[in-house]
Amino acid sequence: MRCGELVAGLDVGGYCADCWRARTRRAGRIARRAALAATLPFAVYLMLALPPTREWRLLGASTAVVWYFLTGLIARRVALEWIK
Repeated sequence: MRCGELVAGLDVGGYCADCWRARTRRAGRIARRAALAATLPFAVYLMLALPPTREWRLLGASTAVVWYFLTGLIARRVALEWIK
């Protein structure tokens, strides 16, 4: 309980539903920014390193999208643990 509200069945130090929503929302914002900050340089590198054919560019773009989602998942988990 971070907001001070007494909730039945809540462990000491636990989060009520409102606090948990606020915490996950904040972690999501942090994760999106971190994922974007990590993906942009990676995408630029892929654009410069891969041959300029359509197939390779498509492969690079799909790799960058997968990179963004995986980085976002990892960053969200880290942010949830970090924000306590």
